[in-house]
Amino acid sequence: MIKLTNISEDDFLSYSKFAISRLNESKPQSYKQMLINIASWMVIGFVLIYLFKKNFLDLSFFHWPTALLIAVLFLFLIGIYFYNLRNIQRKLLPNSNGLMIGESKVEFCNKGITDTTSLGVSFYKWEAVEDIVENNGAVYIFLDKMLAEILPSSTFKDSSERTAFIGYVKSKMHNKSLHENS
Repeated sequence: MIKLTNISEDDFLSYSKFAISRLNESKPQSYKQMLINIASWMVIGFVLIYLFKKNFLDLSFFHWPTALLIAVLFLFLIGIYFYNLRNIQRKLLPNSNGLMIGESKVEFCNKGITDTTSLGVSFYKWEAVEDIVENNGAVYIFLDKMLAEILPSSTFKDSSERTAFIGYVKSKMHNKSLHENS
């Protein structure tokens, strides 16, 4: 089976956001962690109630101009953070018509996956495939935690072709031991 792809910068950015969010998926909280969390918040709540009852926090001495100045400074620093984060993401984009962005021919056979671009050829055995995920019509074949073959939604004619393709790759993933002998 051969798939011709044309990965754009937007396709790659969508993939990188998805891959990072996939790494950040929270693990289910254990029962012990949940109890410690609840107890901690209860203690914090009781301490705050005690302080407010004792008039420890008297707002008549609160200096609003200072609070406003600190809030503006804090918002300015948050803006700089997000501006720099966006610049870093743009600078990490692969080269156009390089190995990741641009046209490629991805061939799927019994031994593995061959990705051919204008700059070279890469081959991955089925044993390297960790997972296959669909995200907004695109299909990502993860070969490692952050490395994946990207097949944009434009690679497939319709959702039934995409579903059949995912089934094909999953069947190859589940038969990894059979490919070692061939």
